[in-house]
Amino acid sequence: MAALNTVMFSYPGCSVPPAPPDDLRLRLRANLGSGFVDGGWWPRSGDLNTELPPLLMAMWSAGHQVYRVTYDLASWERSPRRMTVSGRRVKVDGYRSDGATLSLVDLSGWSRIDLVVIPPATDAQVAHRALDLAGLDGDLHRAPEMLHRAASKLPTRVSRYGCLEPLPGADWETESGQVLAS
Repeated sequence: MAALNTVMFSYPGCSVPPAPPDDLRLRLRANLGSGFVDGGWWPRSGDLNTELPPLLMAMWSAGHQVYRVTYDLASWERSPRRMTVSGRRVKVDGYRSDGATLSLVDLSGWSRIDLVVIPPATDAQVAHRALDLAGLDGDLHRAPEMLHRAASKLPTRVSRYGCLEPLPGADWETESGQVLAS
């Protein structure tokens, strides 16, 4: 008999089955800690009660022992301070921060994974580009810069260090900012 994964929140009477992790829009870097962020996440809503359980299950499936999550209060609806997902207790803390696009997921061993949180209403093409940028090992851009680059449609290339760089000025037309045809 297969066990059903259930989600229970710390206040009485609330139990919600999570969405399937296959449906999760998450991109992690192969080498966590190789930049200011460790990946990107594009949730479908601003409700952590709904969005967090599939994220946690995906992280656990990938071998990360998440026990605490911190989030920006201005970016999300209020969440309970504790959540039980598939029998595991997780502490959930909201803070006021400047980085409304960055969600911190703490791991056992006192390390953490920082995710660029792409706003749910973001255009799909921009969101996928932001996920690609966030998942690029060695990129040293911060979350707001990644979201700006994804939305700006500026052409980029990967440096020998794996970082995204704008094309040099010689590759641009001076009048319209278009890349010259080769």
